[in-house]
Amino acid sequence: MNILTTTMKQSLFELSLGLKGDLTMSDQMEKLMNSLYIEQIPKAWEAFAYPSLKKLFPWMNDLEQRIKQLQDWSSDLQLPKCVWLSGLFNPQSFLRAVL
Repeated sequence: MNILTTTMKQSLFELSLGLKGDLTMSDQMEKLMNSLYIEQIPKAWEAFAYPSLKKLFPWMNDLEQRIKQLQDWSSDLQLPKCVWLSGLFNPQSFLRAVL
């Protein structure tokens, strides 16, 4: 999850610099810009993300919920009473750890 969010931050920062004219627009920046324009998940992000068929904005909302769930878990450091398995990045590893 950290790799995904770091990649997202870095690519969006580079795109903003490219749009300002501080950096030369690269092919990756143009692909990112086009993906955002047509509301698709950029391919550079999909490489580190969980599989999903959602459009960009529902995918982002889902990602925010997943991050919030991980933050809540890390603050308690206890096994929760209820688990949103499909919200986990890797549900098999969670189930294996619980067993």
